[in-house]
Amino acid sequence: MSGGAFSVFFGGGKNELCVATIVGLVVGISAVVMRRFQVNSRLFELIAAAGAAFVAQLASHAFGACVEWIPLAAGLIILLPGIALLDSVTELSHGQLVSGGARLAGVGVAFLALGFGAVAGDSIAELFPEVANTAHSDPLGPTMTFLALIVVAFGSTIRFRATPRDLPVIFGASLLAFYVTRWETEHMGGLAGPFLAAFLLGTAGNIYARAAHSAAELVIIPGIALLVPGSVGVLSLSALLSQDADAGIQSAFKMFLIAMALAAGVLFSQSLVRDNRATA
Repeated sequence: MSGGAFSVFFGGGKNELCVATIVGLVVGISAVVMRRFQVNSRLFELIAAAGAAFVAQLASHAFGACVEWIPLAAGLIILLPGIALLDSVTELSHGQLVSGGARLAGVGVAFLALGFGAVAGDSIAELFPEVANTAHSDPLGPTMTFLALIVVAFGSTIRFRATPRDLPVIFGASLLAFYVTRWETEHMGGLAGPFLAAFLLGTAGNIYARAAHSAAELVIIPGIALLVPGSVGVLSLSALLSQDADAGIQSAFKMFLIAMALAAGVLFSQSLVRDNRATA
């Protein structure tokens, strides 16, 4: 369900919504099956990416108007190491070079595994004949965006192992992150939105931690999960695998810039308001 929700955020229509939901289902089934056999996480990422790319490319053959990267990015968004990328940039900014460098290397390996899996799945799908289809798929409206945010809030509650009573807080954080980023990106540019959203999330999280005697991460992490540059990473991989080096490098650089903007926003918020644990 989160895969379908993220396809709405990426500007997909009904076709992309249906395909992304199926891609997310493939990834979810792979996770359940692989866990039973205790498969290495990198092998799981490779197999899941291959299955996701196969379904996305096959659907692209069947639905001519389907934007191919949207279902793939939406379905794989849970596996993309966006939070790890943000953590590595944050650690490097604190001078923790060893742990930050190691985490950053792990992010690179994860992207390589996902990229190789996507190439394998895409290559297998190319063996099937392409069906001409001129069906048009328009982006869905703001009502579907709001419903998608509700779905993502439920998914974040499960993903981050929160309790049901934390759902309203997680939903509020998701609303704040999404709409602040969208408004700021439209009016101030691509990096101002993530920075301000991360700053507001960090401030709100620390205030919530003081008032409710809880963890600030309950607000910060679910909101940041909506802002991490996972889709940009997919676009970078897609461009590099298509032998478009210029576009791939530009997308990868943009991904790191967004991660730096998010890390800077959280750091500024911690300087402004510290949670009750930091002052204890």
